[in-house]
Amino acid sequence: MLRRVEPQWVSRRINAKGRWFGRLLVDVTAEEFKASSREQHLAAVTQGKYSLRARDGHMRNPLREPIVCGDVVHLSMHRHEPPIPLRGPPLVCHSDEQYLVVDKPCGIPVHPTGQYFHHTLVEQLRATQGPLWPCHRLDRVTSGLMIFARTPQAASKLQRAIQRHDAVKVYLARVQGKFPGGVTLVDSPVYTLEPKRGFPAALGPSRDASTQFELIKYDASTGQSLVQCTPRTGRTHQIRIHLARLGFPIVNDQLYNESLTKRKQYCRFVVGVPSWESLGDSRELENRIAGVLEESRTLRENKFTGQRCPECATPLMRDPDPAELELYLHSWKYRLAMSPDDALSFETPRPSWW
Repeated sequence: MLRRVEPQWVSRRINAKGRWFGRLLVDVTAEEFKASSREQHLAAVTQGKYSLRARDGHMRNPLREPIVCGDVVHLSMHRHEPPIPLRGPPLVCHSDEQYLVVDKPCGIPVHPTGQYFHHTLVEQLRATQGPLWPCHRLDRVTSGLMIFARTPQAASKLQRAIQRHDAVKVYLARVQGKFPGGVTLVDSPVYTLEPKRGFPAALGPSRDASTQFELIKYDASTGQSLVQCTPRTGRTHQIRIHLARLGFPIVNDQLYNESLTKRKQYCRFVVGVPSWESLGDSRELENRIAGVLEESRTLRENKFTGQRCPECATPLMRDPDPAELELYLHSWKYRLAMSPDDALSFETPRPSWW
């Protein structure tokens, strides 16, 4: 079952980003918020729902004047928030005057981002716990240990320990195949690939990434292994990508398990090309990325119902596939050396699929 929230009118105030400078407001919003057409964004500008103010606060003409440094964009938008899995409150693993540690369910974002606001862990906890500051990242589909600070000062203290590499994180994963015994260390670059940004901007630089894996047990009846994962770097999706490159993808990974994913072009490229720079400025690179972009565009179009919101004319999206809201990857343990004489150590129960 899914938890839903009714669409709401919201106001947003955004300081102009460098990539917006020299461009008209309608061109920027059409690129940043692609759920609506350029014509809809133009209508919002014309009707005054989108406006542009200079640094000193005076109104600028967004139809004629390009965005410059210091501008502030004001948007009145009808927010359609995607549904999330319907679950009870997260388990509290630790609570004191500085930190709150919870076992995050899969399928829910940690903090407001993109289309999500009410359907985030921060907002769900606010009613009972008050203001919270997330201390680290955890992907929407990943479950497990999440540390929040109760004050900005406590958040800064913990984040400094993470930046000093004085943190050890341990994850649990359920993967396809018989994983080798002992310890397996993977050193393989990881990069981001964001199709909506086009070529070549879609490709982020390849960055060194290292993960240590250790087999816990193999289940011959399912042909699946339970693996302990200890990332030595903090790249986006690095555990999932490294497992896929080893040939042992997470069993229900809808992005990097080629037997399951709808984004096969994306999966084959990211898993099969550890460093895209190795292809150089080649026709092969351009053609392969073109295939990824076209695949992404087609899949996005298929997410829409063909109907529009009667209040704002935004194209309405289908409910997410429940399979895309769950991943057998769980943040299990977290240990931080806050100082030579002060260490924090937290742990969640093992997940139900373990």
